[in-house]
Amino acid sequence: MIERNLHSYLKHLRCWCLAAFVFWTLLLNGSFILVAYNDWNNVKFIGREIGLAAVRKDYIHQLWNSGHGGVYKANDDTKQLINPAQMTREIYALEEKKYGIRGNITSLKLIQPDNGPDDWEQAALHRFAKDGVKDVAELISKEDEPFMRVMIPAIMDHSCLKCHVERGYATGSIRGGISITLPMQETVALFQRQFKSSLLYHLLIYLIGTAGMVIFYISSSKQLRKRTAVEHQLSVQEQYLRGIVDNISTGIAVYETDQDGQNFTVKRINSAGMRIARLDETMNPAGKKPAEIFPGFAQSGLLDVFQRVAKSGSPEHLSVSFCSKNKEKKADDTGGEQEMLPCLEYYVYKLPTGEIVAVYEDVTSRKQARELLIRKTEEWESTFDAIPDIITLQDKDMRVIRANQATFEFFRLPPEKLLGMTCHSLFRGSDQPCTGCPGLHAIRDRQKHCGSMEHKAISKFFHVCAAPVLNPDGEFLYFVYIAHDTTEKKKLEDELFQAQKMEAIGTLAGGIAHDFNNILAAILGYTELALMELPEGSNARKDLEQVLIAGHRATELVKQILTFSRKSEHRKTPLRIYLIIKESVKMLRSSLPSSISIQADIDENSGLVLADPTNIHQIVINLCTNAAHAIGNKQGRIDIILRQTELTAIQREDRPWLYPGLFIVLTVRDNGVGMDEKIMSRIFDPYFTTKEQGAGTGLGLAVTHGVVEDCKGFIEVESELGKGSAFHVYLPVLPEENKDIKENDGKVPLPVGTERILFVDDEPSIVHISKAILTTLGYSVHAETESLMALEKFQQNPALYDLLITDQTMPGLTGSELAKAVLALRPNLPVILCTGYTASFSEKDAVVLGVKKYAIKPLNTAKLAALVREVLDEAKQG
Repeated sequence: MIERNLHSYLKHLRCWCLAAFVFWTLLLNGSFILVAYNDWNNVKFIGREIGLAAVRKDYIHQLWNSGHGGVYKANDDTKQLINPAQMTREIYALEEKKYGIRGNITSLKLIQPDNGPDDWEQAALHRFAKDGVKDVAELISKEDEPFMRVMIPAIMDHSCLKCHVERGYATGSIRGGISITLPMQETVALFQRQFKSSLLYHLLIYLIGTAGMVIFYISSSKQLRKRTAVEHQLSVQEQYLRGIVDNISTGIAVYETDQDGQNFTVKRINSAGMRIARLDETMNPAGKKPAEIFPGFAQSGLLDVFQRVAKSGSPEHLSVSFCSKNKEKKADDTGGEQEMLPCLEYYVYKLPTGEIVAVYEDVTSRKQARELLIRKTEEWESTFDAIPDIITLQDKDMRVIRANQATFEFFRLPPEKLLGMTCHSLFRGSDQPCTGCPGLHAIRDRQKHCGSMEHKAISKFFHVCAAPVLNPDGEFLYFVYIAHDTTEKKKLEDELFQAQKMEAIGTLAGGIAHDFNNILAAILGYTELALMELPEGSNARKDLEQVLIAGHRATELVKQILTFSRKSEHRKTPLRIYLIIKESVKMLRSSLPSSISIQADIDENSGLVLADPTNIHQIVINLCTNAAHAIGNKQGRIDIILRQTELTAIQREDRPWLYPGLFIVLTVRDNGVGMDEKIMSRIFDPYFTTKEQGAGTGLGLAVTHGVVEDCKGFIEVESELGKGSAFHVYLPVLPEENKDIKENDGKVPLPVGTERILFVDDEPSIVHISKAILTTLGYSVHAETESLMALEKFQQNPALYDLLITDQTMPGLTGSELAKAVLALRPNLPVILCTGYTASFSEKDAVVLGVKKYAIKPLNTAKLAALVREVLDEAKQG
């Protein structure tokens, strides 16, 4: 009976187990098939959605194109208007070449057969037209490679009727379709990997369930008699579980703990755990302390976590990454070695048996990515702050949401005050944006805009640009506003324009000087001839002597005009500057307002200085002009004082570079508005000025300071608000033995001669007076007013003349050309070249040509007589 019951029990048990096995098999197979089916449908769904997104994007581009009447494409030096379909096809050609994605746009009513649909597209077009479907997608295989084909209809809208109305289309009708063929190799490969993983998981679960049923069958049927067999099956089951644990990618370590839960011993670590922790897989970790395997186990806080979990039984996650020992080493910058340790993140829990399990994974790449992101962010911020231009990020209300360091430094505001302010309040202190602000345009049309702006409140010019930043959906986030300070550039442009004007004035002055010199030559010449015929002491002689003095002053005036028009060469020479200062005072009295009186106290025995006459004149004019501006329209006074002085010990101590000896001090004092210490500290800075715009450039005092330093001197300034200012210019006195001034109050007889002279000048008055003077001196003179005629006379008899005197600027042949032609016939003939002004022919050019003397007109009788005699005597000696 017992045997029969046992047999019946075993029979029913076998039937039940068989039914359970069949059910389990069907369940697992069904689950696997369902998962695989869903995964495959997901592959097709993903491909379809990607394809629809791409083709809809292309359709939107086509609608945009048609709505704007086509787009222009650059073709060499021309532009070609292309229609929406052509643009889409060219995009597809580039997309296929670059990414392998093929696309096509076709029509129900074809214009070009080459654009006709293939069989699949024809079927899709038929479904669009007949069945009214919204899109068609299909996963196909081509050349053993999977592709997703997606097509949507092209709906006729109003903009498309411009080109298709004559073909019978109406708004809303389907005129064709846009298709795209996407490579699905990677997506299908992903499915295949998921398929294998799912198969492995189901197989493992299937084997576990089957093993459980076998164990249940064996334990129930054989019980104690089959205990050995049951233990064997349990061992098999353990191997299955060990295989699962050893083949998962997460590290698992099991620890035994003492009764107090304070000390731990490694029981087992799976293969993934050994690999993740970079441990030698041949090593047996069982029985070792965690600190022996993982350096820094206690310091990382992991020991505290283990103790808390052992005591409370609640699982914990170690939020701070812990780096374990790594045997790989890498050379560092110092030439030594440093260990590269992977970063691990731990999840710790307690088993019912009391063992502690630590599940951990390698987060090194994740941490490195986070650190890389932080480093890149810091690099961007450093670059952002290193840019010297003003850069702000502004929202749609033009409020600053971020700014670089240059912005904070320029406005001298801390971030907590500057951020949140509007652009116009920062730059102008206004509650309204600037007219024509690029930021407004950037907000309005989502395009970059640039422009130049002047901010009068801070006296600055800026070149500004505003560029919008949009999110992936094209929505406005903020705009980048860059302001480049172009104030100095603008000033330089103004100075260049002023320099060009001065150059033009200089050219005009040179032309005037040439004609004026000829006039002066005639005046001085005729006056000197008349003086020769008048008796000493007569009234007429006295009057003509005054005419002669006035003529000489006019000559010096012409020289000043040429000097200040930059046409004469600046040279430092020993000067008695009181003469230049006196002339400057005369000029100032005629140019300054009559409400300003000028008082001069000039010591004529102040001594010599080594300087350029032009620069001395410039110092006086700049200082007096500056004083006149300080006085303004009110009654005022300018004192000009010239004295010789000795420097104090303090003055020399502050300026150890000064020459020893006496100094000439020029003082220009006014009773104008005066200056405070802040303005006085900047008056010699280039372009600094307190005058209104257009009243000055701020260069006058800077130039004066440079000239004085060039002369080895210095300037001292005294000023008081409301009482006026005084500028003291100190210049070193030149020792008398170095002076180069010839003084001879006695009259020297004029040198005479009997040589033959050819005199050429296009001014008849110059020819007449010069011929009369030279004839009076005893010379035989042949004069011509035409250079070509003079050359012809010389060519007829080159040996007839002992000297050629010619003007430079003449019609026909210039003086240099005439001299060249004459010297070609008689190389040793002495030539004197005279000029009132020339910018193209200098004294150096004359010497190279072979001219003996280069003389500046006008020439008085004494200068002409001495020059002629000097050249003729040198020719006889040489």
